[in-house]
Amino acid sequence: MNTLLAYNKSLSYSAGEIIELYTHYPTTLGWDELYIKAKPNQNVFLDISYSSIKCKININKSSSTPGIVWNKIQVPPKSKYLTVRYLLKNSTNKISPYIRDLSKNVLYWVSNTKNVIQSGNGFVTISLPDGLNEIDIFLLAWGKINSNDLFDLINLSFDFTSGSGLNLIQPMKITLFSHKKTPILSTQTYNIPCQKFIPNSFAFGCQWTSPTTIQLPQIIPSGYYFLKLEYRSIVYWLVFIIKPNYKSLNPNHILVLANTNRWNAYNTWAGLDGTISLYKFDSTPYYLINRDLTLEGTDGTAALAPRVSNFVHFERPDRSFSSYIAKYFASDIKTTVFFNDNIYGEMFLPNYLDELGKQFDVITDQDMDKINFEDVSNYKMFIMHVHPEYWTEKQLDLLNQMHLNKMPIIYIGGNGLYWKTTLVGNQMEVRKDRKKHLDDTKGGQYKEFGSPGEKIIKVYYSKMYPTNVQFGFRYQATLPIHPLLDKLVDLSGNIGFKNLNSTNINYGPAGWEVDNIQIPSNLKYLIAKSSDNLSNMIWKDLDTTGPVFSAGSIIYTGSLFVDLNIYKLTERVINLMKSY
Repeated sequence: MNTLLAYNKSLSYSAGEIIELYTHYPTTLGWDELYIKAKPNQNVFLDISYSSIKCKININKSSSTPGIVWNKIQVPPKSKYLTVRYLLKNSTNKISPYIRDLSKNVLYWVSNTKNVIQSGNGFVTISLPDGLNEIDIFLLAWGKINSNDLFDLINLSFDFTSGSGLNLIQPMKITLFSHKKTPILSTQTYNIPCQKFIPNSFAFGCQWTSPTTIQLPQIIPSGYYFLKLEYRSIVYWLVFIIKPNYKSLNPNHILVLANTNRWNAYNTWAGLDGTISLYKFDSTPYYLINRDLTLEGTDGTAALAPRVSNFVHFERPDRSFSSYIAKYFASDIKTTVFFNDNIYGEMFLPNYLDELGKQFDVITDQDMDKINFEDVSNYKMFIMHVHPEYWTEKQLDLLNQMHLNKMPIIYIGGNGLYWKTTLVGNQMEVRKDRKKHLDDTKGGQYKEFGSPGEKIIKVYYSKMYPTNVQFGFRYQATLPIHPLLDKLVDLSGNIGFKNLNSTNINYGPAGWEVDNIQIPSNLKYLIAKSSDNLSNMIWKDLDTTGPVFSAGSIIYTGSLFVDLNIYKLTERVINLMKSY
């Protein structure tokens, strides 16, 4: 884990809220974690060897002020500066380094600061006398000391530097961007701890310490936002959603769903436990499998059966996610071919709506699970896109309320409304073994429960195409050609020949994971189908329920900027729905 990692506790915030960031960077002494609970009169010794630095740790000698002592640290040749960084938790006392050479000359103490180059919360940089070979460092408490006080050391590092002292402390720079790649604000922090990695973090969250917070602007529009963390030439990206203020929304707004449950389901980060998600359970040899957290194979043999996790938690890093955001910021979304159903793939729609001049707000799956129809009743339409796979029952109930109240619904994605999901806090449960969730309800696919989802969007998952062969197909209009497709199809009735969310720009908009009509009574809504009939496009007009447009394809939005007829078709659908 020798890299910068981070996560934010929530994926959804309101304007003006404070974001707590959870960051990790390993200490320069080379260990992932040093966690010591030390009491006065307790003697503990620990030998550490790293590079040219060798020291012994003596905790709370009874003959000294309570604290932690590093004896006889060897100073590398030509070192001019020393930086000591430390982070403690649960301490009721003030803590400060005490640094001296072997002649007992004080190089730094709270009352002796003549050697200080820089200092701040949790760090100090001092200049070193020439020819210094060894030093002692004490991390001491000062003020009133109680016999039961604890000093929980989360992170400590020593950096010896031979260069200029002006830039010894490199802060982590944090920049907030909108989906338009516009910087909103920038800040920095020196508190970048080495965090503790706990077992089962994939299921119960990392439980890291939050060393940094960011105050969001009081006025900031709803949408996708990104945090760029830069430290020691390493860049790490995070995403979150600014949710709308439902009480003051513009009634012309479109409401877009960010597929945050899907993001979490595919995140394989499991700390020291291995690679674990709702799709993988590749544990390390040191990980003790907890059968309550995993789905065993049909033969019941833990050692041989393929496993996935039944639980995943939102409070953990996602390194692949960071790479997808980096790709988005390094690329032109309107011209770059990049195959992705994650956050990069979700950037086609907001950029398209910007180009059309359409106002829109964004909510997460967790937001949708908490709100009522009254909160969103003024929106002109609701759009699902790319890969909205994991839904809670409350989400489906809300979608059904939208439909019954005649709110237009657009589904330009694939494999949607598929797995039943339950959310408790920031933990997400999916029972692919069809056993009961913790709330005592049966798990599985929504089609197995007679869910209203398929009845609303008229299509359901049918197939996933292999990605190493052609999987993006054109649509073929049904006869007679529907008015939405008028003058947009070629002489053979085809529409859609190019796609950026692909491995080849000459693939069509129907592909990867696709949906089709599986309830015979819905065939009357069919207006186009892929050339292999595994992806269906439907239109249901306004009647006793709201109008619905479904494209039945994960990669559909990848055609918006490179296929003029798909661009025009989608614009027609949006404008028609806004007219109701």
